[in-house]
Amino acid sequence: MSRWWRGLKTAVQTPTAPSLSARNYHTIQAIPREYTGNRVSARDREQGWIPAVVFIQSLLQKDPVNRYPSRKQLLTTERKQIKSILKSLQAPFFCSTTFQLQIRVWSGSSVLLDSGRVLPIKANS
Repeated sequence: MSRWWRGLKTAVQTPTAPSLSARNYHTIQAIPREYTGNRVSARDREQGWIPAVVFIQSLLQKDPVNRYPSRKQLLTTERKQIKSILKSLQAPFFCSTTFQLQIRVWSGSSVLLDSGRVLPIKANS
């Protein structure tokens, strides 16, 4: 009976959280997109890109005069990059891990437009 309980314990154990170094390792590189819509997004997906929306908030500003309302930024990133992140992180931890985001002028560019940390809310597969 005790062997059965030990087997059940190992089968039910929850996955462990990724280490802190694994969380800081991934950087998502994205490029801005100018157009929005179903057809544009479908075309991007066919070409191996993932359309994304990033909401930027200034909640850390203590002075209410300097706060601006949240604004959204339309981005796109490579599917290969997101798949590799999903493979290295376990599924339940993807939406609770912050990632470094770098927004570049175009794919493979060394010119950096903006950077910061993002928290994924939803991932469509």
